[in-house]
Amino acid sequence: MAATVEKPSLLEGDVDTSLKRLAMPMALGLVFMIMVNIIDTYWIGQLGTDELAAMTFTFPVVGIVSNIAFGIMIGTSTAVARQLGQGKRAEAKLITTHALYLGLFLVILVSVVGVYAQGAIFRALGASEELIPIVKRYMTIWFLGVIFLIVPLIANGALRADGDAKTPMYVMLIAAITNAVFDPLFIYGWGPVPAMGLEGAAYATLAARIFGMLFAFRVLVFKLKLVDFTPPSFGRLKQSWHQILSVGLPATVTNVLGPVAVALITTVVAVHGDEALAAYGIGARVDALILMAPSALCGALSPFIGQNWGAHLGDRVSRAVRLALKFVILWGLGSLAVLLVAAELIASIFTDEPEVLRALSLYLRIIPIGYAGLAVVLVASSTFNAVDRAIRSTWLSLLRTIVLAVPAAWIGSHYLGINGVFIGLVTASVISSLFAVRWLRTITQPKSELTADKSEVISIDEAIDMMNSERNSQSLSELLKDVKSLEDLVLRKARRSTVGLFVGERELAHIHKDGSFDIPLPVEIGRNLVRLGAVTHHPGHDDLGWYRGSIENDSAKWLTRMAHVLYEISKRGIDDEITQEEIKILCVSEQCVNALRRSASRWNLNLGKYEPFDQEVSPAT
Repeated sequence: MAATVEKPSLLEGDVDTSLKRLAMPMALGLVFMIMVNIIDTYWIGQLGTDELAAMTFTFPVVGIVSNIAFGIMIGTSTAVARQLGQGKRAEAKLITTHALYLGLFLVILVSVVGVYAQGAIFRALGASEELIPIVKRYMTIWFLGVIFLIVPLIANGALRADGDAKTPMYVMLIAAITNAVFDPLFIYGWGPVPAMGLEGAAYATLAARIFGMLFAFRVLVFKLKLVDFTPPSFGRLKQSWHQILSVGLPATVTNVLGPVAVALITTVVAVHGDEALAAYGIGARVDALILMAPSALCGALSPFIGQNWGAHLGDRVSRAVRLALKFVILWGLGSLAVLLVAAELIASIFTDEPEVLRALSLYLRIIPIGYAGLAVVLVASSTFNAVDRAIRSTWLSLLRTIVLAVPAAWIGSHYLGINGVFIGLVTASVISSLFAVRWLRTITQPKSELTADKSEVISIDEAIDMMNSERNSQSLSELLKDVKSLEDLVLRKARRSTVGLFVGERELAHIHKDGSFDIPLPVEIGRNLVRLGAVTHHPGHDDLGWYRGSIENDSAKWLTRMAHVLYEISKRGIDDEITQEEIKILCVSEQCVNALRRSASRWNLNLGKYEPFDQEVSPAT
């Protein structure tokens, strides 16, 4: 019986069009989210420099809490998406519900710690005793309402996993409209509503989030039915939290590095007075608005690269990353050109205080020099996360923020004042972007380096000695002697004392000391082989196109020959004489040959139309 394989939409068609289709809803959602902050900044700016400076001190704390929530959201989205992708909707429903419980636990922790420790926190950031009461009045409301920030973000993660990109966008739209209406009403008062100043901005933001959460939950609970109100067992709750946090914790660490750096830089800026601090706070929000397009594109890159990398469509990934890099660099340079001319005009929208206006104008002329570099780092981070190299993304974020930005800002402040702080931040963005481009080379230029890091070619005897396993030596010897007869196949010492089987620039498989046999395959073929029991999903790369077998049976020989045939078809065509001889060993039906042909055409970096499989995909006919 033919296997049913869903059409993975991101594996087909024009790369440019796919990225645009993904990025547009994300861009609109970001516009609405950023507008909430811009609206706040505008109305608070009318209150005076003290209020603006106080708001600036809240950014690092708000950023850290928000990015912890974003990390849980990413973990939730990934865990739920995997279950939905396997058709396990009931399991996805449980994970979504348990993620909300995790969010509630986080809310209680943040609210209690935040309310009681905020004075010490803001003094550590450099806030003066005059500003502390103003900051606390705002943040007390913010901390008590943090449930309306964290829980909706987790809900949005589940919605995105189910393919619903529009609801999160509408949530942000509702929040922006609500905030725009309530900000002037609560800050300045009208009719029976008293003027509340900075506290009014906190209440307006709280109201916006409440409306957004109600809308998100209406869709999540009643339309998608992804919430289960049955009380969970502790064991099942623990299992769900492990699935969420296995992705969410690394994402949180990476995300939080930015706000931590902002906190440290805020202490440096605070030395130069409330005017400089107010300018820095406004400038950071203008940055977010201008970098909205690169941020949306980076959001689109993650699912696109994730699917195509898992399907081993290397050139589609490479083309997407190159397109993204070109776009963000041009966007950054274009933004710089505009701000060099319009810096004072934009600054005057937010403040008429002469010192704040001067510092903000300088900010808007200096910081944009680093926009292109910063956007390149964002592209690299999204790419590394999508190709299962999250640790590299973390290192890059650490390099840009803690290693470069904070020391550079401090040195610049010491020698050049507030201008030196801005120059230091630009320097950090530019230097880290050079590292990002270098680390992206294996993806943007996939043929420039081998997967095995250019490791040495070894003989069969050397491979057996290196594996140093008496239990598997006989099976290993038989396998290697069999596959070495394949055209152009070489053995290489691969990562962590494994033997890699290479042909040309393609790694066909690698073998571990314990006899396990890992092989990358087109997902259509791999899924059918799992169904037939020939392989299992790789335990460390679930649903990313890697599969695991054993050298203890003949399946490893057959799998290597099949991978070799796929490579040969993609390079020389199915009608080549040598390829035809190999196909005869594997296939006895035309159905099998057609499956191989279709899969090889896509696996060979095909940028054209995706052809769905409408028949048995496995060549094991």
